[in-house]
Parts: sequence; C-alpha cells; structure tokens
Amino acid sequence: MATVEAQFKPNLQPSKAWLWLSIGLHSLVGLTTVAIAIGLTSIIAGVFRDGLGLAELWPWFGVMGLVVLLRFGLQWLAESAAQRFAQNVKQQLRQRLVGQMLMLGPAQGQQSASERVQILGETVELLDDYLAGYLPQRMLAAIVPLLMIAWVWPYDRLSAIVLALTVPVSVVMLVLVGLHTRDLSQQRWVQLRRLNARLLDLLQGLTTLKVFGRSRAQIQQIDQLSRKFTDATLAVLQIAFVSALVLELTASLSTAVVAVEIGLRLLNGSLQFYDALLVLVLAPEVYAPIRALGVQHHAGMQGLEAAEQINHFLAQPVADVEPVGKIQPVLGDLTVHNLAIHYAEDGPNVLQQRDWHFPQGQHSLIQAPSGAGKTSLVLAILRLIQPTAGEIKLGATPIDQLDLTQWRSMIAYIPQHPYLFNGTIAQNISLTKPAASPESIQQAAGWACADEFIAQLPAGYATLVAEGGANLSGGQRQRIAIARAMLKDCPIILADEPFAHLDRATAQQIRRNWAELWRGRTVIEFSHEINHEEREEHEC
Repeated sequence: MATVEAQFKPNLQPSKAWLWLSIGLHSLVGLTTVAIAIGLTSIIAGVFRDGLGLAELWPWFGVMGLVVLLRFGLQWLAESAAQRFAQNVKQQLRQRLVGQMLMLGPAQGQQSASERVQILGETVELLDDYLAGYLPQRMLAAIVPLLMIAWVWPYDRLSAIVLALTVPVSVVMLVLVGLHTRDLSQQRWVQLRRLNARLLDLLQGLTTLKVFGRSRAQIQQIDQLSRKFTDATLAVLQIAFVSALVLELTASLSTAVVAVEIGLRLLNGSLQFYDALLVLVLAPEVYAPIRALGVQHHAGMQGLEAAEQINHFLAQPVADVEPVGKIQPVLGDLTVHNLAIHYAEDGPNVLQQRDWHFPQGQHSLIQAPSGAGKTSLVLAILRLIQPTAGEIKLGATPIDQLDLTQWRSMIAYIPQHPYLFNGTIAQNISLTKPAASPESIQQAAGWACADEFIAQLPAGYATLVAEGGANLSGGQRQRIAIARAMLKDCPIILADEPFAHLDRATAQQIRRNWAELWRGRTVIEFSHEINHEEREEHEC
C-alpha cells in the first residue's frame, strides 16, 4: 500500500496546509486531555487525601469547565480543517479526472462508461473518510502517545517506560489486521465494479430487454452479483469488527499492566498518591489515538483502494493528440494517406492502409458498409484518436502540427448517434455557439427542418430536453444535431450517417438547404446507404 500512497501523495500537496492545521489542532485537543486529567487528579486527591471541601475545590471545577469548552472548540476546528482538506483534494481530483477523460476521448482508456462514472462519483467520495479521518488520525496515533508519555515521564519513569513498550504492540496488531483485510477489500472492489457495470448495461438496454421479454430474467443475475458484493462487504466488516476488539483488548491489557505495577509501588510507599493517580488517569488516553485509528482503519483501507483506482486511471497513457507546433490552419484539400487505426495493442485494424482525397469546397462521399471504420476516420480527423499509422493533411500540413483549438473550430460535426444534454432545445442547438441570438438559433433549426416540430412543443425552444434526449424521437434528435452544425457555420463539415433516422422527404429538403448554405464548403459525408437526388457530389 505504500506504493499506492506514494503515487497518490502529489494529489494532497496543494491542500496539505489544511491537513497539518487539523493535526495541530487535534494535538492541542490531546493537551487539553492532559489538563483535564490534572484537574481531575487534583480534585480526587484534594477530597480523599487532603480532606478539602467544595468551597476549596470550586476553582478547579471552574478551570476544568473552561478546559472542556476549549476542548470542544478545538475539536470542532480540527474536524472543520480536516473536512476542508478532504473537499479541496476531492475537487482537485475531479478536475484532473475530467481532464483525463477528455484527453482519453471516447475511444481510449481501459474503463467502460459505467466505470468512469463510478470513479468520478463514488470512488472519489470514498476518499472522504480516508482524507478527513484516517490520514489525520494516523499522524495523531504517532504524535499524541509520545506527548502523553513525555508528560508521564517526570511523574513516574517506570510507567512511562512500560507505556513506551506496550504502545508498539497495539501498532503491530493494527498492521497485521491491515495485511489480512487488504485482499478482501480488493475482492469487494471487483464485485462493486461488476455490479455497477451490469446495472448501467441493464438500464441502457432496458427497452430492448422488455421488447424481447428478457427483463425479468436479469433479476437473477443482479441478485447473484448483489449477493457476491454483500458477502465481500460483510467479510471486510467482520475483520474490521475483530480488529477493533483486538485493539481494545490490547489497550486494556496494557493499561492493566501499568495499573498493577503502579499499585504494587503505591503499596510499598515508593510512589506518591498524586503521581500514581495522574498516571492511571492518563494511561488509557495514551492508547486512545491508536484505538481511534483502529476505528478509522476500515475507512483507510477503502480509501487506499479508491486511491489505487484513481492512480490507475490517471496513469493511463494518452495518445499524443495535442499539437507539436502552433501552426495556424490554412484551408486546402484534406488528404488521408496510408491510414491505419486499431484500438487494442493486439487487436485487428479497424482501418488498414487507406487513402482518401477530399477536395476543398466540394461535397465528398464515403460509402461503405457498417463496421468499415467510417466513424474511426471521423474521430481521427477530429483528433480524438491517434492513428496507428499514416497521416492526415490539410493542404501540405499534417493536422497533428496544427493548433488543436483552431483546427477543431474549423469543423462542424454531425455524429451518427447525437447526444443531447439536459437543457432547453435552444441550449442544445447553440452548444456550438453559446452566444448565438434566438433568431440565429431559429434560422438554423429551419435549415435542419426542426422548426416545425419545435413550434408544436408547449414551450417551443425553451422546452426542456431529458438526459440523452429521451423525450424526443430519433429523428428529432438528429435534426437538432444537424441544426447545431449549421449554426456553427464552419468551412469543414463532417457528417456521419446524418440522415439515418430521417424520412426521405425530410432528408431531401435538408440536402437542398445544404447545397445553398454550404456551397463552397468542404463537406465529407459518411454513409452505408445513400439515395442521390438533387445533389452534385464528388465520390471517393
């Protein structure tokens, strides 16, 4: 686990001041424990040894009350600092994870969509107890016992030595429990990933399962995965409960050893009553931080497993899609030479040694069967994936030498399966140009033959779209995607199966609008079935 923590440590550095503040405040809480022990010892000694009354002891009660209030205040500040540390680290991690997801793009990475969602959400949240609880407590388990032993030393050196010898025993027991629970925690994570992936798969394919009458048959599979996850979780919790019992037993036996040796010396007169009582009051508090660490141990193991998942995701190599230079794009023919693409190292090529030439200002068509790699070519042109071999050029310049932001700003993209976000129809159309006026949005919708169905909606362009466009038909989603591209008004248009969900009459009308709007633009259309009517085309 040290390797996992070493890899994860750089994520803590920007917010580590909050961690040290929390540790410092918790250490002051430990000193208030010593102050309370001194006050309590003084009161008991005053009553039983010196025969003092309430009037003489009242100042001690007042001081102890103030110390208790101070302790509560310091405890609150310490926990607030720890929570701020955890929140800052999680926020920075989510920013890094989102950045990594954007860099990996849709085709790279070893995780499925459900695993990525789990990492960004639940996995990061599992760090909360680790960051705010386990990390500060681990430091306190080393600092506070030393402070207590140092305080005991002037009063009773023998007891201080006994405490110093028995504290490591509790630490060793905690380490042994940690080694035993590590494998069980890893098994739990495997079961959790499988369960999440299966649930997301079922939700996405629920319509298909119901149509074919297979939705109820999945209940048994979910039940089996849930039982495996439950068994793995209970196994970890069982060890956690046993570890707490072992630590409590170790601390109790260690305290008993101190009590026995103090009692013997108190009987033979070699130890003063006040000193003996103070050491007895402080002895359980020496082991308290280690017992608290045992309580946080399960959260610590979960946090380390979560950190390992995050480390693995962030360590994935990202294909070099960033520009090696800052060359500004200049319009010209788009040429593809000897292009090959494959997604897995030992997997087959999706595209093999292919050449294309797309003349500037013309409408080009690539017609090929499904699975021929058309979408992969689009992703390569957009620089969302890195080709295995070959190159793509704009004019005489390879596109990987162009400024990435400028290059993508020149391209409008109509995907085969457009994604609509949870927002209004106007917001979804203006995704490519957020500052577009309502008139421009409506004009783009008219070019895409989307204005009629939008006008029939109760709220028109202000109609809220469900996640993924679930409350719209496939054809309506497709026309909104086409409107996006038309609103962007770029010199290069990539259209991947743009009319797959449209009827023939609507597709023909949109083609006529294309011919007028995109005259002189480089339009590259990808399709497996094309009906050419009322359109001049350059076939590749």
